[in-house]
Amino acid sequence: MSGSACEAAVGLDLGSSYVKGVLVNAAGEIAAAAAVPTGYDYTAASRRVLERLGDGDLRPVGTTGYGRDLVRSDLARTEITCLARGAAALGADEGTVVDIGGQDCKVIAVRGGRAAGHWINRSCAAGTGAYLEFLAHRLELDPAAMSELAATAARFHVLNSFCTVFTGTEILDCLRRQVPLPELVRGMYAS
Repeated sequence: MSGSACEAAVGLDLGSSYVKGVLVNAAGEIAAAAAVPTGYDYTAASRRVLERLGDGDLRPVGTTGYGRDLVRSDLARTEITCLARGAAALGADEGTVVDIGGQDCKVIAVRGGRAAGHWINRSCAAGTGAYLEFLAHRLELDPAAMSELAATAARFHVLNSFCTVFTGTEILDCLRRQVPLPELVRGMYAS
């Protein structure tokens, strides 16, 4: 992956909640994608992703995420670097990237296709994917459909709790007081 041409390459994002992978062909197009829950073993989860991608373990592999140094790879980079370069590859050399991960939330300023600065939420799980998944489960909602539900709200309800458990209790109390569910879900994204 050091700039030499190759038939295909694999990129793995070893996150705290999911290991995601893409197989990129020689033209730079995504040929396959897969994601599996991380569980406790990054190596096993990575193997499952590689199997789903059809990778014979012969291609160059690049890794990012919390587990990037825990599996074999030809190149390892931080999520901040990868997100900024990914935005640039999509044509956004300038702007802001927001990554809601399972363990934290990152906001990255991108200038000239590179990370120019970043902020990481480190207080509890508020604003993270784990927070949203927990609250979706508590409300019996499909996490994948929550953003569409939130988009239907004209405004968001301000949630005062930053603790995931307390926010779940607060949301149930709001529902009992007839606060519309779309406003609460939008408030979860805004918190």
